[in-house]
Amino acid sequence: MMGEELDKLIDSLPDIDTYKRPGGRCYAFSYAGQNSYSVLLDTGRLVNSGICVKHGQQTEEEFKEIVKESLKQKGEVTFIGVGIVHKY
Repeated sequence: MMGEELDKLIDSLPDIDTYKRPGGRCYAFSYAGQNSYSVLLDTGRLVNSGICVKHGQQTEEEFKEIVKESLKQKGEVTFIGVGIVHKY
């Protein structure tokens, strides 16, 4: 997934709280070389994936723009789900 398709997906994702260590909410994605986090998805499935988490005082809009820009640099990206960081 790339470009406009990725932008639309990120815009449609639910809001998440600011990250506070394992147990914090995240967006889980798979992309080359970054599948090192254990994430418990909202579906109950445990996966290894890359993550995007909200830091500090970012608004949801700011966070999603950062996610878009970051993931565009990764090349082909697969969205896995929304969940909590189980461990890293």
